[in-house]
Amino acid sequence: MKSFRTPLALAMLLGCACLKTFAQEAPPSAADDGKLLEAAAYQFPAYEEIQGWIKNYMTADDYARIRSSPDLELLKMRYASDGLRVAGFIYKPRRTDGRKLPVVIYNRGSIGPGSEIGPLNFNYLYEMHRLASEGFVVLASQYRGYDGAGGRDEAAGADTGDVLNIVALARSLPYVDADRVFMWGYSRGAIMTFQAMRQGVPLRAAVVVGAPTDYF
Repeated sequence: MKSFRTPLALAMLLGCACLKTFAQEAPPSAADDGKLLEAAAYQFPAYEEIQGWIKNYMTADDYARIRSSPDLELLKMRYASDGLRVAGFIYKPRRTDGRKLPVVIYNRGSIGPGSEIGPLNFNYLYEMHRLASEGFVVLASQYRGYDGAGGRDEAAGADTGDVLNIVALARSLPYVDADRVFMWGYSRGAIMTFQAMRQGVPLRAAVVVGAPTDYF
């Protein structure tokens, strides 16, 4: 029998593969807002890769304890927000069976390239780790326009929807106490926090740090 590896057959196979990939990455519908789309363990960068200044108060041994914590886990995830697959994080205790834990929505600061949560801004992950160590589940959004998500950054415009939808996601998690939702906003994230409060997001309390309330 002749091999099926003709140009036409290969094109058909590649076309099927592309269609499958496109289907997997199809944008979520409005009905999906606030749903967890995927999650996996976050791959911590090497100590040498994190920003230099944080090493002034975190040794390599300190960092190793965070990376290999037996009690906490950090998940990188994507969730549905206004038809977009927005990236974010969940920092939580490893053992949650039968527990209902309070949750903190952590709104990062900064605008523009390089502002995402990650090696260049490891201080965000460190603060999230501290909150998780105190028994909170912590959720944080990268916001639309970042980390492979569609849309564009409006600095507390339509992207406030990403905060509202991550609150909805948090409240849907089986190990979260939906009546104990808190919010922490830093700099630009403080504006996101104010905007979310204006839109009636149900919070027990909110903390804002370095909040610019009037750019002009």
